[in-house]
Amino acid sequence: MEKKIIEQFKKLEKEIKNAKKVLLLGHRAPDGDAIGGLLSLNSYLKSLRKETYIFSSQPPKYLDFLPEYKDIKKKKPKKNDFDLILALDYADERRIDIPANFSIDKNKVISIDHHISGKRTGKIKIVSASASSVCEMIYYFLKMAGIKINKEIANYLLVGIFTDTVGFTRLPEREDIKEVIVDLIKKGANLKKITSSYHHISYLQSKVLERFLSRAKWDKKLNIIYSWISYEDFSELRERIYKKKKPSELFLQEPPVFPDFLARVGEADVYVFLVKLKKEKIKVSLRSSSEIDVAKISEIWGGGGHKEAAGFFTKGTVKEVMHLLKNELKKQKK
Repeated sequence: MEKKIIEQFKKLEKEIKNAKKVLLLGHRAPDGDAIGGLLSLNSYLKSLRKETYIFSSQPPKYLDFLPEYKDIKKKKPKKNDFDLILALDYADERRIDIPANFSIDKNKVISIDHHISGKRTGKIKIVSASASSVCEMIYYFLKMAGIKINKEIANYLLVGIFTDTVGFTRLPEREDIKEVIVDLIKKGANLKKITSSYHHISYLQSKVLERFLSRAKWDKKLNIIYSWISYEDFSELRERIYKKKKPSELFLQEPPVFPDFLARVGEADVYVFLVKLKKEKIKVSLRSSSEIDVAKISEIWGGGGHKEAAGFFTKGTVKEVMHLLKNELKKQKK
């Protein structure tokens, strides 16, 4: 880690030691890095006998094998009396997953992130653009603080690194990240379980995958491949499979099956995956296999992410959103 980051880690350690009650927040539709980061810090805080509260409105089910997953709360805290708020991996303050009708004091916030783009909040902003994930940053923080990384924390941290590097396929070209991974496995992280959970999809997801692949289109001029699914697709297929109506589940924060699978098709420069939600709301996931920075594109609509993988929410129809995206991609290619 950079010298500047180590200095900020020391400030973080001091803030944690002075706090009694800590709120832990990630981003909306959290991924493995956000959840792994929250759980690893929670474990560390509990070892210091701190009172903690982890909030996530939609924790991904595929990570429910993690030991302290059950500690994640979907309801807002009864009291807003936290001494410290740790906000992780959110890229832009608009993406922080804050409970409804709940306000946070920005003067109590410490942000930990590895996204270059976006606007952070809080009195301390720890951002490392070279880190593979927030979980890699937390690994170095715990080492700096002299904390023994046990089997549980090793699992949390490896989940974050594994998912944010798309199964180690997007690892930074640094030898030390490989050393971190090996160390976590030696400390008991179950790579086999993490891998199988990440790649597993339900039968319902497989039928949705079939439908969205049938809609895939290739714009050869811009060299983009895109497709979409809808809330209704999930509801209809769910009813057909289970023979009765059940609440629809969109799996938006589950293993990123759909955008990452689409990115394996052909040799496009950019891949666009859209989900039609209710009231003409659209979730857009972008993947880049070229020099085009999809994080910068996502920022235009209030989203964020990485150069190779990013996303945002907007309003409109699939046709309208794709028209806007294509115009932006034309600018990027120039």
